[in-house]
Amino acid sequence: MPVLIVNGEKDSGVPSKYAIKASKVIKNCQLHIMKGCNIGPKKKDLKSLLIY
Repeated sequence: MPVLIVNGEKDSGVPSKYAIKASKVIKNCQLHIMKGCNIGPKKKDLKSLLIY
């Protein structure tokens, strides 16, 4: 089953280093780190999450 991990670059609750580690051990995983974001994405960045 495909897995997508989305993490904010400045997220203090789950630092990016943990998202990176998780993406390396989960099979069929794609990681997207949103630059400049904290916990949630800014409205202007939501389009970058769309998967076509």
